[in-house]
Amino acid sequence: MHNPYIIKIQAIRSEGRNDRFYVVIPMPLAAAIELNQGEEVCWSLIDRDTLQLKRSNPVKKTKTPKTIESKKRKK
Repeated sequence: MHNPYIIKIQAIRSEGRNDRFYVVIPMPLAAAIELNQGEEVCWSLIDRDTLQLKRSNPVKKTKTPKTIESKKRKK
């Protein structure tokens, strides 16, 4: 297993609104799982110490990753 990413939970408190917590996913971790901006995910409580993050609409795996260079060659 790779080194864990240690993050701090952020609390947002606004008058007249419910308190909210935010979790920031580090870019290297997001890139490793190919997470995109605006993508919908679901948290599941596994136990008191474990949350599972799962895509609401899983992406289909491609045989070869598309890169900027491969897109340029097609033109």
